Amino acid sequence: MTGLVLAAALAIGAVSTPLNAVFDRFEGSGDVMLTGQVIAAIETSPALVRQLDELATSGALKSLTLGSESGPLGASHKDGVITLTPAFVDEQTPADGSDLSARTQIGERDLVFVLGYMASKLKTEPATAAAQARLVALNATAASTPKGGPIDGDPAMHAQMALKADEEARAYLQGWNDEIDAQTAAKGAPLTGAEAITLLQESRNAGLLRAAANAPPNQRLETSPTFEFPATQRNIDILAKAIWTAEVPDFM
Repeated sequence: MTGLVLAAALAIGAVSTPLNAVFDRFEGSGDVMLTGQVIAAIETSPALVRQLDELATSGALKSLTLGSESGPLGASHKDGVITLTPAFVDEQTPADGSDLSARTQIGERDLVFVLGYMASKLKTEPATAAAQARLVALNATAASTPKGGPIDGDPAMHAQMALKADEEARAYLQGWNDEIDAQTAAKGAPLTGAEAITLLQESRNAGLLRAAANAPPNQRLETSPTFEFPATQRNIDILAKAIWTAEVPDFM
């Protein structure tokens, strides 16, 4: 495993053997420059390292890989494997310079957002799938009841879509919060309001978050003192509603 941050974390037991194995396999699986760039991005966010460590330890994260299968964010996941397209990784110009403007232009932050998003999906999808399966079973049971009938298709579908919108909202929130975490760690101090606004404006994947952050007060995302969007039920509901009404490719 390369990288001073991850190596130091492993030395003090902060990174599990399963996650170390995931990184080792990833480094040996393809273009050394690209795999190194992904790991360097992960290093920038202690929160993302912890999230991936938790997933690897539980077995939910089996591997990282470079491949052609892609979602709308330049990555996809299936059966515990997070796949990043080489083209997506290659276009992430490594951040250079010590000032926030340089750090937030493109750099590792887009990789951090996407990996945080994917990590959230790996964590929440089993529960979402189980809930959706219960809805399907309930519908099937109602359809087989002589005096009853199937649950009305629209409400049943609405309930399943609401579960997916909730999952998607959690993933976007985690992606953003990991970006904030990475930038805070790089700066060595909390971001200022102006810096957080710059990050939100320039983040490629934060369009829905920008809209929800600038909505009327009763529809606006709450922020923490360090400019994260906490995964409170209120924030999840607000963002899920925005996802529901927007054309979000991965959700639709």
